Amino acid sequence: MSQKAKVTHSIDFTIKLYLHVTNFILMRKLLLIILLLISHFGYAQNDNKIITSIIARQESDWNRNDISSYAMAFSDDAVLINFLGLFWKGRKEIVEQFRLINECCIKPTRVKFEIKDIK
Repeated sequence: MSQKAKVTHSIDFTIKLYLHVTNFILMRKLLLIILLLISHFGYAQNDNKIITSIIARQESDWNRNDISSYAMAFSDDAVLINFLGLFWKGRKEIVEQFRLINECCIKPTRVKFEIKDIK
């Protein structure tokens, strides 16, 4: 094999190796993107199930008149704006205020929550 043929063969080999490595890197990036998208949609669906179950539990708690359990869905620093437009701040105040109006306004009621959309 002549020197020129060896150089050409070496260049061909280098180009092919470069293309294989480049394809390998691109395939890894594509696979990573696909996995990230799949995991994102998986978490979103899981979040929707969690939100749906919390709302269903609150509906059940309200209808059983279990104010303490109903309020467990609220965080310690939650803010609830009631039907009169009053702000109740924190789980503790939410429970206290619901207990104050329980006999007259909550106990005789039943609720049915309907989820229109979760974003």
